[in-house]
Amino acid sequence: MNITYQQIMNFSPKPCYDPVDIGMPNDYNDTIVNFIKEYRCKVKLKNDIQWTLLRNDFLNDQELRLFAVWCTKRVQHLLTDKRSINALYVAERYALGQATDKELEAAKAAAWAAFASWAAAREAAWAAWAAEREAAWAAWAAWAAAREAAWEAAREAAREAAWAAAREAAWEAAIDDQIDKLLYIFECKQNNLEIDWSI
Repeated sequence: MNITYQQIMNFSPKPCYDPVDIGMPNDYNDTIVNFIKEYRCKVKLKNDIQWTLLRNDFLNDQELRLFAVWCTKRVQHLLTDKRSINALYVAERYALGQATDKELEAAKAAAWAAFASWAAAREAAWAAWAAEREAAWAAWAAWAAAREAAWEAAREAAREAAWAAAREAAWEAAIDDQIDKLLYIFECKQNNLEIDWSI
């Protein structure tokens, strides 16, 4: 299976950029495997590889669903609600033809309800924390409040910087992992091998 410059241009990558900007000739025509290997480190954003390939031009609906399930399973340990975990496995069974539309819709509705519950709990916790913090501020003397605010701001800035760096590193690692999986998928397709979605 090949990919061409013209195919990519048909996906309307502009105004982001023209593939020529990353060194792709406008007569480019190569296998998807070679495309991934050559351009994964040349694109402006690594997820541009995903943006290009995660479409029905290259993967069928089942493969797209199973890829999404695979990605979610990589972070399944972060799912805390059984409804979300159930939705993941129903989606997988659905992609394999083992679950009905009705089962998928029910699992999806339950997962959205889990998300709404989490969002409401988070909002309530945030409000409680904000109210608690306001009470604490009122109790402090002016000099202590100013000093505490300065320290809190410094700590918060450091904490935010550390979280931002960690999030960025985790995002980059996840994108690399997903691109590796896409490379594996297209190598299997190119060589007429069965894709093992468990790895």
